[in-house]
Amino acid sequence: MNQSNDCHGLENLLQEITDKVYENGFGADGERFRDTKERFSKLIEEIVPYHATRRKDSEFYRIFRSIEAVPACYADPYRQCHEDGRIYDAMQYVLSLSLGQYHKLKNLSRISETDHGLIVNARYDPELGLLADEPDFSNTVV
Repeated sequence: MNQSNDCHGLENLLQEITDKVYENGFGADGERFRDTKERFSKLIEEIVPYHATRRKDSEFYRIFRSIEAVPACYADPYRQCHEDGRIYDAMQYVLSLSLGQYHKLKNLSRISETDHGLIVNARYDPELGLLADEPDFSNTVV
């Protein structure tokens, strides 16, 4: 018997074993599997980059446990990338906030919503990242 026939025989054996295991469906987990598959399919249908949906923001963000935002110092280049249709370039300005950081900054009125996403008023250091406890005063007129 040559190697090709050996592989073909193994494939047939694996298929027979798989058919035997699932000959009665998924058993007790069948309903849970179908429910999960249906919910996942609905979620995937709603995912469109930078597109608002009817789904509540809290429900969407609960899935990921973080919220994307742009530091205020990068708001203009971020906006420009969007206006130019350079969505992937815009992503270089985006960072993730923990839910705790988001709520703290939101309660301090340091989160603003724009047509393209959230802007966070916090100092950003290229080496240290977002310094959430420090407001960004770089655009403040004195």
